[in-house]
Amino acid sequence: ELQQPSGIAFKDGRLWGVAMASAVLYSIGKDGKMTESIRVPGTSLDGIVVDTDGDFLISSRETNAILKGGEKGPFSVLMKEVPTPGNIGLDRKRNRLLLPHVEEGRIQILPL
Repeated sequence: ELQQPSGIAFKDGRLWGVAMASAVLYSIGKDGKMTESIRVPGTSLDGIVVDTDGDFLISSRETNAILKGGEKGPFSVLMKEVPTPGNIGLDRKRNRLLLPHVEEGRIQILPL
């Protein structure tokens, strides 16, 4: 059902996830099953974090982009032409995105 889950994040006491084989952001219930899903542009979703504004940032390898949106959507492109973005991280103290480039074998740190 979760189609190759690859990234998880907590927001307001709820577990959210993305998957490599889907184009949705989903909420996961206590029973481990999907309870809600929101369409996201692109597939091969690898990473997810919640930014300091409370929005989700999601990396998509298909679109080579970082997407931004709320738990009800819509999602828009925050950063484009990002080569093979991996499972992203967030430095909340400095408000920076930690961005691995999987095929290039490097990590980039970007201000938000």
